[in-house]
Amino acid sequence: MSGIEELLIKYRPPRRKTIRKPIPSKLRREKMTKPRKCTWCRKLPAQELHHIDGNPKNNNPNNLIPLCGYCHERATAGEITKEQLRKRLGIKRKIKKVAKKKRVKTRRPKTPLEGYAKKVDKLVYG
Repeated sequence: MSGIEELLIKYRPPRRKTIRKPIPSKLRREKMTKPRKCTWCRKLPAQELHHIDGNPKNNNPNNLIPLCGYCHERATAGEITKEQLRKRLGIKRKIKKVAKKKRVKTRRPKTPLEGYAKKVDKLVYG
């Protein structure tokens, strides 16, 4: 690492602490015993549960994924994206469709002579 990178790491602002809601032991046991291996690399044993959406208060079973320490670091740093993790778990995220406003075409009202002139032109010129 260069000197600048070391300084940036050393003097970076402290991360704000979020109050963690503890993962219920039953849910932790269930999530950690099913795969036994890291869900991402599938080589090392799973040691940690990662919150896919990054919210430590959200302990929804679909939001937790068992990872090894290395993959957990990568996921927290953003090297492994949330979409990739969801895809690996087989979770399809519901995308809310925003209703587009339909443009209403406004026409200026025709005068009686305009319609008549078009009909005459059609009869005369074919």
